[in-house]
Amino acid sequence: MTKISEALTYGLTIRESATNGSDFANAPTDYRRLFMGEDGQLHAKDDGGTVTDLGGTAGKELDYVEVTSPVTISGANQGAATTLVTGNSVTYDGAPVMIEWYCPSLGCDASNGAGIVVDLYEDATILGRIAVLISSASQDASQVGRRRRTPAAGAHTFTVKAWETADGGSAAYAGAGGTGAQVPMFLRVTKV
Repeated sequence: MTKISEALTYGLTIRESATNGSDFANAPTDYRRLFMGEDGQLHAKDDGGTVTDLGGTAGKELDYVEVTSPVTISGANQGAATTLVTGNSVTYDGAPVMIEWYCPSLGCDASNGAGIVVDLYEDATILGRIAVLISSASQDASQVGRRRRTPAAGAHTFTVKAWETADGGSAAYAGAGGTGAQVPMFLRVTKV
């Protein structure tokens, strides 16, 4: 194995390698192989083949899904809620994450006291209400909902669903952006 000089080093060129460490054999006992993954992060592979992410991963985006067209909210209760956005199945490591949902315009119908309830799900489990819009008249408002959570290690899918408290005309408005158009609605999961 080559030893790096202890003299001043002004830069290194590191070849990008598979993030899962498959480009390398396991390190010798009591050593680690340091490499730059395709994800732009530093990783270390130990003598047992386990790859560890190094450095700060806070703020690293783990999932992002956007919706670029309006979704009519037709469900009249939580059990019949309309899906607004479904995240990807992502394998989590048991560390805390921030789940964020954004909608540029959530619109209630004109019924007095009508409202929209937005729920966050982890797989089939309802985690709770992430946003609520109640109105005494027709109203559109942008909405942001966030929840810090520590999912169990393994694959999970986060989903946002909505239902209306009075029948008719509610929607989550979203678009592709550009002149005179709504921006996308999205669901994002980041490390904290």
